[in-house]
Amino acid sequence: MAIVINRKPATKKPRKKRDDKEGREQTYIIEWACDAYFKLDGELLCVFEYLFHIPNGGKRNVAEAVKLKAQGVKAGVHDLFLPVPMHGLPGKWVELKVDNNKASEAQIEWGDKMQKMGYAVSFCWGWKAAVEAITAYLGGVYTKTGRKLVIS
Repeated sequence: MAIVINRKPATKKPRKKRDDKEGREQTYIIEWACDAYFKLDGELLCVFEYLFHIPNGGKRNVAEAVKLKAQGVKAGVHDLFLPVPMHGLPGKWVELKVDNNKASEAQIEWGDKMQKMGYAVSFCWGWKAAVEAITAYLGGVYTKTGRKLVIS
């Protein structure tokens, strides 16, 4: 004989899924970088080979945050870095924002520090603005065959 217990199921509120719009926009930049090339000393180089993301933000539990801080994670470090010397500058930092997000005080301070060190710095709202800033820094981008690449 089966025993049946009538118990109300626990009523947990379903967790609201966090919309990672900035993450998606950053993915668009990296996808663009895979097909974008720049010229340096007469050589055609792929942007993707040089552009990288610094996973500095995001929600973390306290233990993980303490561990990452001990490993050198710093508040305010920008999202993307392009260590390509152009126009007498050693590289470019890009902080990506979406919608009406504002740069934090730590991000503004980081940008100021990097400019003092001679780097190009951009705060960009949306992936297209970031792509345009990177393109301008590189002096234009091209397809693998050397044709001028247009942002669509």
